[in-house]
Amino acid sequence: METMRGRSRGKRSLLLALVIGAGLASPLWSPPGLAAEPGGSAVSIQLPSLAPLVARVAPAVVAVAAVESAKLASGGEESAGSSSPRSVEELVRHFFDNGVGGEHVVALGSGFIIDPQGYIVTSNELATRGDKLNVTLADNTSHPARVIGRDDTTDLALIKIETHRKLPSLTWGNSDAAAVGDWVIAIGNSFGLGGTVTAGIISALGRRLGDGSYDDLMQIDAPINRGDSGGPTFDLSGRVIGVNTALYSPSGGSAGIGFAVPANIAKKVIAQLRTRGYASWGWLGISLKGMTPSLARRLGLDPERPQGALVASVVPNGPAARAGLKPGDVIIAAGGRPIADSFDLPRLIEQASIGSRLALLVRRRGRDRIIAAKIAERPPRGGPIPPPARVRARRQHGRHEAAGD
Repeated sequence: METMRGRSRGKRSLLLALVIGAGLASPLWSPPGLAAEPGGSAVSIQLPSLAPLVARVAPAVVAVAAVESAKLASGGEESAGSSSPRSVEELVRHFFDNGVGGEHVVALGSGFIIDPQGYIVTSNELATRGDKLNVTLADNTSHPARVIGRDDTTDLALIKIETHRKLPSLTWGNSDAAAVGDWVIAIGNSFGLGGTVTAGIISALGRRLGDGSYDDLMQIDAPINRGDSGGPTFDLSGRVIGVNTALYSPSGGSAGIGFAVPANIAKKVIAQLRTRGYASWGWLGISLKGMTPSLARRLGLDPERPQGALVASVVPNGPAARAGLKPGDVIIAAGGRPIADSFDLPRLIEQASIGSRLALLVRRRGRDRIIAAKIAERPPRGGPIPPPARVRARRQHGRHEAAGD
């Protein structure tokens, strides 16, 4: 934890930088439409307030708590009568444990309303914790929620609360139009405190965590923390362009690197969860291995540019096996698109239409051939609308962890 002395040094350094900057003959940068004053003195820049945007979208952002009956709670969990909490998160959990009669909060997260009838997007991980879900709206009213559907690939879930009034709701934006450097804001239930607003930019697109989840994520530097999983990331028009899913953190708090599922993917997944309870993903029944210079040399490929995906295994009688793919094949292109590495192909397969044929350019024993494989539907993991499971595993890969509990 940063000390008061460290913060004081930081403030003095920042003040010194500002003083030095104020003495420059001309500004290092000025926004379009602003110019330096005559004589080259720096221009005072007034940044616009995000308050009107926050006021418009915040009422549709909710806090979600996974709870279980006190008698079901694990003996390893902190109970309401335990010693005083040691952190903000434990303090909030302690408060909730005391405040919900006969129930124990096992996970805290975020969500947002996408339909005035009470449909809410949240985190799949959160939806699998405890034996029921409670949703707290912006007006502090609490409602039980039921799971409509969930998808562990994107860590998304759709839940619903029953209400007789029309709720505020949000609309999806176009994440394909998002660019690195665009401003974004995020709202979530950071550490269970609720209604926390942060701002930043899109730092990168197409990020991969490599933990078996969906690997085409938006990276943002708007701080997200534990408890923010399932919350929205907005563009400056107030449309949802991402769903917060994970953070990169050595300590459990924000390190300025967060990840969100792009809205165009989330929108498709949520639509399927609403109609069928699970998301449909393309599947060929193969496992892949990344190409290395030594492998490329042995397989007759350019070791200076080791591209392609090596087929490590094929599911017996699966779509790939029926099409004629074999272990040792190197897939160089799919659907006319070059395969740079083993991450590119699963993304194409998953998003392909069920029943369509995907033309694969395959190198086998030094010779190229075209194999047309029919895309099948990946078997649902756990089946449609699995009952809430008492799952303790956290989505984690190295220092990547879910931005949930």
